[in-house]
Amino acid sequence: MKRLAARRTRHYPVQTVNAAQYEQPHGAYQMTNAETLKAASQFDQLPEDAIVTTATAAVILGGTLTEQTLRRNPPIKRRQVSKRRYGFRVGDLRKLIRGEIEPAAA
Repeated sequence: MKRLAARRTRHYPVQTVNAAQYEQPHGAYQMTNAETLKAASQFDQLPEDAIVTTATAAVILGGTLTEQTLRRNPPIKRRQVSKRRYGFRVGDLRKLIRGEIEPAAA
């Protein structure tokens, strides 16, 4: 019978990461809640063609739709920002809020 060697485990030191500077794979940047709220508070000053994240759009829509709903069944067209990132055009969000456009059918 063959003997199994005892497994050696390596213990790596715990590193603390500043959440505000957390960078995801592929160079993507993860916004913190404070940055999301700041972007939502400056919504009126944003140009029509600006793109906001799904989290910011959920805050702007006042919690009527969750982030998950915006991702799975978006009421307006999502815009692709990069290979794996999507957002919503500010002008389309404003029209949706004013009732000028109807939500897209599921």
